[in-house]
Amino acid sequence: MASALILGPLAMGSDVFAQGGSNKANQGIDQANNAANAALCASGVLTGAACNTATGQSNTNTGSNTAGQTAGGGPGTGAVGGKNVANQGIGQQNNAATSALCASGALKGPACNNTSTQSNTNTGSNTAGQTAGGGGTGTGAAGGKNTANQGIGQTNTNTQTGQCVGGNINGACNNTSTQSNTNTGSNTAGQTAGGGAAGGGGTNTANQGIGQTNTNQQYAQCVSAGGLSDSCKGPNAQCVSGKNNQVQCDQEAFDKLINSGKSATANLTTK
Repeated sequence: MASALILGPLAMGSDVFAQGGSNKANQGIDQANNAANAALCASGVLTGAACNTATGQSNTNTGSNTAGQTAGGGPGTGAVGGKNVANQGIGQQNNAATSALCASGALKGPACNNTSTQSNTNTGSNTAGQTAGGGGTGTGAAGGKNTANQGIGQTNTNTQTGQCVGGNINGACNNTSTQSNTNTGSNTAGQTAGGGAAGGGGTNTANQGIGQTNTNQQYAQCVSAGGLSDSCKGPNAQCVSGKNNQVQCDQEAFDKLINSGKSATANLTTK
């Protein structure tokens, strides 16, 4: 008789503090390109195209991340509502590093030029439809909970280095970079969270972001005992020409510097 009095209430109260259903989705689409190029040319005369590097990187995504989640609420007194979690991401990355070194008595042709083209295109979307049922009755009953973390990221990173040493330098050590990001995709979250029957409303949380980044670093150095023309164009260029006994990176920038009346320096940054 004593054992029946103890076990009876437990059997009748099996729904007390029941938990609702739980769903979790981790979804990702990732595209990445990595390129590293290095070129070295040493010759008495470089007359043609030599030690030129070209990098073309492209990512295109039309796919989507889609999550449909339904978590029923827990029955009974003090029951906790359902729980849905969706982590969704679309990532596209291009990384390029190129370097070229040319040493010659005369650089008469296009040599040690670096060219980089990077593009990311995304039309895919992150979509989450979440329904979390509310908890049961009584003290401690809690509403449903939905959480959606969604992100779209596009990144291009480029580093180019060119160094040319020669008697005369023409059309060499130029760095060119083209970067683009295009996104028409979206982050969409439809969330419904039922409240607890005895109070305690449902909770919806959505963290959404779209990020696009381009990073470009270019360095060029030209040292010429003679003339220097159409060479070392780009930012962060250091150029020396013995023929003019001055510093120049390209003729237009050199002329502007001389006409300004300012003294030429060994570090001339041009656009």
